[in-house]
Amino acid sequence: MKQRLAAYTAEVLFPEREKFTAPLLLLPGLWTGSWIWQEVAWSFSQRGWSCWALDLYEQSATRRRGEISLDDHLTTITTASAAFDCPPIVIGFDLGSLLALLAATRTQPRALVCISPLLLCHWQADLRPALPLVRLAALPALLWNRGHPPPSRRLARDFLFHTVPAGLHDQLYDRFEPDSGRVVRTLTRGRTDFPATPLSCPSLVVWGQQDRMVPAPAVRWLANTLQAASLNYPDQGHWLLAGPQAATLVGDVHRWLVRSLGESLLLPPEEDE
Repeated sequence: MKQRLAAYTAEVLFPEREKFTAPLLLLPGLWTGSWIWQEVAWSFSQRGWSCWALDLYEQSATRRRGEISLDDHLTTITTASAAFDCPPIVIGFDLGSLLALLAATRTQPRALVCISPLLLCHWQADLRPALPLVRLAALPALLWNRGHPPPSRRLARDFLFHTVPAGLHDQLYDRFEPDSGRVVRTLTRGRTDFPATPLSCPSLVVWGQQDRMVPAPAVRWLANTLQAASLNYPDQGHWLLAGPQAATLVGDVHRWLVRSLGESLLLPPEEDE
């Protein structure tokens, strides 16, 4: 169900019995929205987590999508995080990972999880290719702050979904929408300082060895630079949120969170009855 989170909208899933002192704030990737978390959020809620999947563009209907900037997204995340009674655990996918990382100094999350993270090109220029789905046809969106169209169905299959069961490809792709040309231009041409390290919270970088969107050396560089834990799936690609892999991902991230945050993560016995 959708609920308000400060001035924004989130798709929310509550567990039957809440077990943890921190909610999960879930951030989507390029061309997507809160819907990408449905399968993952359900699995987390079965383990006792409250899940809030944030809609990054829902609140900006009066503005052209192409005009939304990376800083606008960071403001959204910071304001949404502050609406919780306690700092959330922030989990981002794709672009959402970058946003979670850049916002971490403002939001001070309990923990940070970056899944299949996109990185700014100038952070790891020698580890290209970066954003291989940005093609010449998208130049007007990048130059004039228009909506950046999703990749073609074929490119999405080859770069995003190639390790996802084939029966899910159309179901996922049909929900894609244009993203902000201004955001994509920042990813490919902009310059933003890397966050101060080490982060003030436990962090985990999750990635597939077969990812064709972000080269494996770039993800290893990120984990090493952040001094973060690393979780690698040798047979998986970029899209880790659908199909059988989604359940595996949730189980692994859940165990890491419980181990990393310890007893302070658990609700007191009187609240857990």
